[in-house]
Amino acid sequence: MGALRVGVLGPVRAERDGTPVRLGPRLVALLSVLVVEVGRPVPAARLMTLLWGDRSASAATLRSHVSHLRRALTPDPADARVLVTVGSAGSVGYQLDLPPERIDAWRFERAYDEGRRLLSDGATERAAAVFGEALALWRGPAYADVADQPFALREIARLDSMRRSVWRGHAEALCALGRYPEAVGQLVGAVADEPYDEALRRLLALALYAEQRVEEAAQVCREGLTLLRERGLDAPGLHEVQRAILRREAPPAAWPGPRAAPCLLPPEPVRFVGRTAEFERARRHLCDPMSAREALVVTGPAGVGKTTFAVRVAHTVADRFPDGQLYVNLRGFDPGGAATTPDEAVRGFLDALHVPAQRIPATLDARVGLYRSLLADRRILVVLDNARDAAQVRPLLPGAPGSAVLVTSRNQMTGLAAADGADPLVLDVLTAAEARLLLEWRLGVDRLVVEPLAVDEVVAACAGLPLALAVVAARACVHRKFPLGALAAELCTGRVGLDGFANGDAATDVRAVFSWSYRALAADAARMFRLLGLSPGPDVTVPVVASLAGLPVRRVRPLLTELCELHLVTEHAPGRYTFHDLLRAYATELAHTVDTPADRDAAQHRLVGHYLGTAHRAARLLAPHRDGIPAPAAARRWRPRSSPTTPRRWPGSPPSARRCWASSNWRSAPASTRTPGSWPGPSTRSSTTGGTGTTGPRRSGPRWRRRGGLGTVPGRPPRTAASASSTPSWAGSTTASSTSGRHWSGTPNWATSSAGRTRTGAWAGCATSGATGGMRSSTTNAPWRCTGRPATGPDRPWR
Repeated sequence: MGALRVGVLGPVRAERDGTPVRLGPRLVALLSVLVVEVGRPVPAARLMTLLWGDRSASAATLRSHVSHLRRALTPDPADARVLVTVGSAGSVGYQLDLPPERIDAWRFERAYDEGRRLLSDGATERAAAVFGEALALWRGPAYADVADQPFALREIARLDSMRRSVWRGHAEALCALGRYPEAVGQLVGAVADEPYDEALRRLLALALYAEQRVEEAAQVCREGLTLLRERGLDAPGLHEVQRAILRREAPPAAWPGPRAAPCLLPPEPVRFVGRTAEFERARRHLCDPMSAREALVVTGPAGVGKTTFAVRVAHTVADRFPDGQLYVNLRGFDPGGAATTPDEAVRGFLDALHVPAQRIPATLDARVGLYRSLLADRRILVVLDNARDAAQVRPLLPGAPGSAVLVTSRNQMTGLAAADGADPLVLDVLTAAEARLLLEWRLGVDRLVVEPLAVDEVVAACAGLPLALAVVAARACVHRKFPLGALAAELCTGRVGLDGFANGDAATDVRAVFSWSYRALAADAARMFRLLGLSPGPDVTVPVVASLAGLPVRRVRPLLTELCELHLVTEHAPGRYTFHDLLRAYATELAHTVDTPADRDAAQHRLVGHYLGTAHRAARLLAPHRDGIPAPAAARRWRPRSSPTTPRRWPGSPPSARRCWASSNWRSAPASTRTPGSWPGPSTRSSTTGGTGTTGPRRSGPRWRRRGGLGTVPGRPPRTAASASSTPSWAGSTTASSTSGRHWSGTPNWATSSAGRTRTGAWAGCATSGATGGMRSSTTNAPWRCTGRPATGPDRPWR
C-alpha cells in the first residue's frame, strides 16, 4: 500500500496514494486530536474528555472508535500500524506514529522557516517561490471540521498566525521584485480573511499605489482605520501611509523590505561540561511548538551556571527561530542593585525589531501591546536572563504562539509556573566527574595527572559549584608554575570562609555572588539564613529551625519558603532542608559578622535543648514501661511549646517509630553536641549532660554494632576495663548509683568523652544504663550499640 498522508490545513482529511480515506465525524475528531499531539501518546481518559466533554463515555466506546480508525488508516494488516496503543491496562494511551513530513501542517512550517531565512538573506526570488508553495498547501481554515472544539483552538491560532506572516512575507518579496499585480491578487484575499491585520492592509495599499490605483489604495486605508477604531485601536502606521498616498508622495522607505533578523545573544560558551539530560530537555521544550508556548524557567542557586546553560541552549536552537533571538539581562540579582524595569526591556526589544523611535508609544501598556503584535506573526526566541521575580517577566512574554521564552533566575518563579504555566528546570551542582572534566579542559590533562590528590581536594573544596571551579581554574592558569597542592591547601585551610574564591571581580567573586541573593531577603529570613550556618548537621527540619531561631513553627515555614525560593536552602526531602557547602560557609561568616556572640550562643543552646527534649520524649514514648528520669534542664528550657517535636502517638510499632526517628536524625543530633561553643558556660553543663533516662531497646529496627565495654549487663561486670561512668549517652554519659535511681553526671561533651568517637547513644531513644542493663542483642548476652542507621542505608555509620 502507498504512504498515508494527513491534511489539516482545511477540512481534515486522510488519503493514501491520492485516494481519500472515508472517515465519519467521530473518526475525524479522533484523528484531529492525535494529529495535534502527533508523536506523543494521548491518555484514553483525556481522549474521552476531549471527544465527549462532560458526557459519560465508556472505555469500550473509545476502543471501538480507535479500532475503526486504525482499520481505515491501515486496511492491510501487513502494513505497519500508524495508530498504536501505548501503556498498560491501568494507563492506556494512543499515539499517531506518522512521520511529520506526511502532515501538511508540518510541511507548511518548514516552508515558513525557509522562506523567512531566504528573505532575511536577500534571496528574494527564491523566498517568493517558497512562500507561494507554503500558501498552496492551504485548502481553507485549519481544522475546519473541528474548529469549534477546545482541543484545536490553540493549534488553529498558531497556524493562522503563521499564515498571516507568510502572506506578508510573500507580498514583501513580490513587491521587492516589482511583481505588483501578483502581490495585489495575493493581498486582496488575505485582507478579506484578516480584515483587522494592519500590516496586510498597509502592504495592499502600497501595492495598489504602485499600480497607480490611488483611490483604491486610499479606500483600503480608510476601511482599515474605521474597523480598528471601532475596536478602540490606533494605527499610526496606516495613518501615515494614507496621508502619503493622498498627497501622491508615498516614500520608497514605506516599503517594508527585508531586514536582518535581530540576534542579541551573548557569545556561545566555548566549553560546556555536563548537563546532558537538562540540555536535551530544554532543547526539546523550545523546539516543540506545543510545549514552547510555555516559558522555560531555568532556576538554581547562585553560581551554578544558569546563564551559561541558557546561552548554550539558545545558540543550539537558534536555527528554529529564523525571525531572530532577543536577549536582555534583567539584572534581578546584580552588584549594581538596580534591576532592569520591564519598560526598559520592552524599549530595547522594540529598537531591536526596527521600530522607529517616533512609533514607540509613551506608556508601558502600549509598548507591551506593540511588542506582542510584532511577535504575533514571527518565530522569535526571547531569552530573559537573571530575572528577579515573575512581575518582571510577565510583560515580556509573547501574546501569541510561535515564539518561545527562556528565563533564568535564582528565584524558583512558582508564581509564574502557577499562573502562566511556566515549566521549571532546576540546575544542580556538577558531579565530581564533571568537575574534574571542567578542570581538565581548563588546566590540561598533564597538569592534573601529576597531582591527582590535589585535584581531588580542589574538587571537594568547590563542592561541584561551577563558579567556584572556574575561579580556582583561572587562578591556576595565571600561576602555571604553582603546584596545585598549594592551591588545594589554601582552600582547605580556609574552608570556614570564602577567601580562597575571592578574585576582585564582583561578577565572579563567590562571596559577592552569594551576597546578591542574601540582600534580596527580608530581615527575618536573613537572620534565619545566618543561624542555619550554626547548625552542624547535614540537614534540619522545621521544628529544629524553630528552636534554632527561637520562633514558632507558623512563622518559620514562610521564612524557609523564602529561602527556598532563592535557592539559598533546598528542601531535599519532605520537611528536611539543607544547603550547599559554600553557602553554609557564607552563612557561617555572616553569623560571626552580623550576630553577637550572645545571640549565637543562645541559638546553639536552643538547638541542643531541642535535640535533648526530642530524644527524651521519644524514649519515654517508645519505652514507657522502663524507668526514666526527668528531662535535662536545657530540654525543658528550650523546647518550643508551640511546635512539639514528637507526636503523642507515633504511627506503627515502637521499632518502626524508633527506626524512623533514628535514621533521619543520626547525624544532626549528636553533631550538635560536638559543635565548639555548644556548651560555652559551666552553668549549663550540669543541666545538659547525661542520657535520656531510658535503657536501650533490644535489637530491632536500626542497625546494631557490637561495642565491647560500652555498657554493662545486669549482674555482670563490664566486658573491658571501662567503667559504667564512661557509658556514652546522647550528650555525654550516664552514671547509675543504684537500680532504682539515676542522676545526671559524666562528661559534658562527646568530643572529650571516652566514647566521643562514635555516633551512637541515647539520642535515638536508645541510651545505655549501667544500672538496669546495657543494650543487648536479642541472640546473645553481649552489650550492643545502636548506630542509628538502617542496615541497608547507603552510608556506613561511623565505627
